Amino acid sequence: MHPFGGLPGLPADPGTLRITRLPRGPLDDTGPVMAWTGAAALAINMSTEISRPGRHVRPGDMAAWDPASGAWRRLPGTPRPLQDDATPVWTGHELLAIATDGTLLSFAP
Repeated sequence: MHPFGGLPGLPADPGTLRITRLPRGPLDDTGPVMAWTGAAALAINMSTEISRPGRHVRPGDMAAWDPASGAWRRLPGTPRPLQDDATPVWTGHELLAIATDGTLLSFAP
């Protein structure tokens, strides 16, 4: 599954409307929540766990796609499990997410 509802990612440049196809990312099989920072796409795995040879994905894992390099990179995961029904929000400077224990978590990728 691709992070944009099973379809290839097609972010558009708001100035030119040029469309960019995102390559498959490291969290695509989890149906991640996506956030656009203005400079990168963030993928956040809310609750899926995948464990098989050569592939380990845990709830709270994150990845970033950098349009300048055209590549995904894994980010450090969250220190606590995230609320599956609470969408993380990009504030313009940081990503905010709610942990299952009600703690507000902040990440500056």
